[in-house]
Amino acid sequence: MTDTTPLSPLSDADCQRLDELLATLRDRGLDAPDVEFTDGLIAGVVAHPSTIDVSEWIAALIGIDPEDEIPFESDEERAEFIELLDRRHALVAAALANDPDTAQDGDLLDPLIFEPAEGEEDAPLLGEYWAEGFLAAYDVWEDEVFEQLDEEESAYLEDRLADFVELLSPEALGMSEDAAEDDDDLGHEHVDRTDPATRDLDIGRAIWSAHALRRFWATRAAKPKTVRKADEPGRNDPCPCGSGRKYKKCHGAEQ
Repeated sequence: MTDTTPLSPLSDADCQRLDELLATLRDRGLDAPDVEFTDGLIAGVVAHPSTIDVSEWIAALIGIDPEDEIPFESDEERAEFIELLDRRHALVAAALANDPDTAQDGDLLDPLIFEPAEGEEDAPLLGEYWAEGFLAAYDVWEDEVFEQLDEEESAYLEDRLADFVELLSPEALGMSEDAAEDDDDLGHEHVDRTDPATRDLDIGRAIWSAHALRRFWATRAAKPKTVRKADEPGRNDPCPCGSGRKYKKCHGAEQ
């Protein structure tokens, strides 16, 4: 009997089935992505300061309104699709809850990243679609907390998200090859991001940043809010209640 508990990892067959279901939605005219982008979006949702409802992020993933029904032919397909996504979300959430600096390798996030097919034209870089999915979560759901970050916190957030941007190709960033070369000519150190060893390091850094962002937001949310006490009037000042008496003889006498 197949284990379908919430934390049961997606097998190769599960990933293939999810890919088929996403393709079915594309055939029906929806802008559904592939499995790798989907997995990146899930990680971005988990490592986000907002609590994003499952129906909301699934709707955003495939380009429908949250109130709309996912357009599969059968309820069985719809339930299977949601179960696969929900199971993956639970696994990602459990992994990202671990401290990346102390967790064992097996407890860290293991993203669903796939090698491009050999000979595929315009193939993405390894991990590029996963990074795009993660960044999409921060693009789609802007949180007011972003505006409340101090300078140090804002810099930290930018640095963590930059680790995902590093995985994108110049084309994905809207840069032509000439523009990328011009960037190198400006004195920026050139690093071959397509080199397998460099690519593995970049992906590992992005995984670490996903964990770090999850902990960053959790720690920040747990901090007690600073309550600023209003300045009190002087003892001999008029009481602000409007009684006409001195503060020390009115509400100040209660202290």
